Parts: sequence; C-alpha cells; structure tokens
Amino acid sequence: MARKVKKKSTVTSKKTNANSKAGTKKAPTKKSTTAKTKVTRKPTTKKTTTTKKTTTAKKTTKTKKSTAIKYEYVRVSENSKSSKFFDMGEKVKKGELRWAYYAIDGNVGYHYYKKLK
Repeated sequence: MARKVKKKSTVTSKKTNANSKAGTKKAPTKKSTTAKTKVTRKPTTKKTTTTKKTTTAKKTTKTKKSTAIKYEYVRVSENSKSSKFFDMGEKVKKGELRWAYYAIDGNVGYHYYKKLK
C-alpha cells in the first residue's frame, strides 16, 4: 500500500499594514556575527565515597574447615602399554583405585584414576 503524500500549499497570503506608506522602505538591519567556539567536555571521574561504620560489638571470625576430601589421582596415557591398563583393572577390582574421568591434553588423552586406599 502506498501512502499518499500531502502537498504543501504554495499560496502565501500577503499581510498589509494600513498605516504603512508605499514610498517608504525600512533600512535593512545588520546582523551581528559571532565567532563559534568549540566546546569540549571535561573528563569526569567517578567519586567514591567511603563511610566508616563504628561498631561496639567485636566481630568473631570463624574459619570453616573444608569438608571436601582431597584425593590423589593416577594418570594413565591412552598411548600406554596394555599391561599398564591390565594392572589398573586389577587395582580397580581390588578396590584400591576407582576410575574418575578422561581428559584430553593437546592430542593425547589420559584416564584418571582416584586412589581410594
């Protein structure tokens, strides 16, 4: 759908002044020119306000002990000999190790076993 554009009227009305005389003309007024100045913004810095709080009660700091158990891991490369994987399988059956995760470092993959005992 095309929108219709409204045309502006080109007819202007002339204002006539009953008191003006046809033979007199006003002298053109001289416009004053001012030099333009470039306004630059001053860099603003954020002001940080700090307030000091005074407390009468002493704060006691409690150190929480880590409840997570830190395990040791055995890393076996995927390029290892089959006898190494066989030994790891035997240790897993005995309950000494547990398979944890597999990770890739560059182009080589590694099996990680968690030591249990």
